Amino acid sequence: GELDAELEVEGHGQVRVDVAYGGMWYAIADASALGFELVPEEARDLSLAGEAIRAAAREQVECVHPENRAIAGVSIVQIAEPWRGVGEVSKNAVVVAPGRLDRSATGTGLSARLAVLHGRGLMKPGDAMTHASVLGSTFDGRIVEETRVGDRPAIVPLGGAFHSQRLRIEASQVGRLPPDRRVRWTHRRRLELALSLLDDPRLDALVTDESPFSELPAVMARRVGLTSLW
Repeated sequence: GELDAELEVEGHGQVRVDVAYGGMWYAIADASALGFELVPEEARDLSLAGEAIRAAAREQVECVHPENRAIAGVSIVQIAEPWRGVGEVSKNAVVVAPGRLDRSATGTGLSARLAVLHGRGLMKPGDAMTHASVLGSTFDGRIVEETRVGDRPAIVPLGGAFHSQRLRIEASQVGRLPPDRRVRWTHRRRLELALSLLDDPRLDALVTDESPFSELPAVMARRVGLTSLW
């Protein structure tokens, strides 16, 4: 990767980005420097800016995975607000090619941001943060440990796929939807619906016979051609 790479971006002039890998090669740009507040109303402009930055980064920045040279070139862009600190929520917008805004804050985007912050000495193993998309959905992440990939220093982000062979899995990244986008049905309501659907008399045609519950092990054994299931 590369910190503070200067790009000449069509329609935006000089744009400074951090290039880092989090499952894909990201170019991470400062939202405030581009004039963005990272709100839903900016979706189209974010998409256009992100695609312009991606095109410029692919031409002007060389980045190759040290263990797989087929993984090369910036393929995705993250426009992020200034980092708010360890344990805090920072907003971001991830733009995928060809110029589409992701509704999620994305785990790969968070992993790349963690790598950049670690590279700047702002985060260390054990530190955590949260990314929030323009819609308010979030991704939590934590740096588990430091490692090396080829001759380069790297980190292992909790739940990230990168370096999974070197990671003792403790948990996974957790994404959450904002309250106004969560399912409004309670568990009781969902269960009542399921039971009402099962009460459809047409399902009786599927029942060939009945057996007492206590005899089910023997019945199932006969079905699969065994003497006993135990």
